Amino acid sequence: YHGLATRTFGGRFVTTEVRRAPEPGVYSVAGRLTLHGVEKLVSFPATLRRDGDVAHVTADFLLPRRAFGLVLPGGWDKLLEEDFRVRLDLVARPLSSNRARP
Repeated sequence: YHGLATRTFGGRFVTTEVRRAPEPGVYSVAGRLTLHGVEKLVSFPATLRRDGDVAHVTADFLLPRRAFGLVLPGGWDKLLEEDFRVRLDLVARPLSSNRARP
């Protein structure tokens, strides 16, 4: 269904735990994810790469769409995959002490 596939849903993620995984640079991230007005505990693997004072975090994982109320009425819903993909690409840099804050 094109309408659902092209919609952007607001969301919020609050981290509750970050643990180092056995693989170098990989972490297990856990927290509360709110999508479409539904809050669930989720966890996923994330990769952290540092370049000087810049941190780059990436993750790519699947979540069950029905758990977050992402369903279509009638027979259309059965045409959708049960899971949806979440891709995270975050770059974090320290604020410069000379830079004005918003």
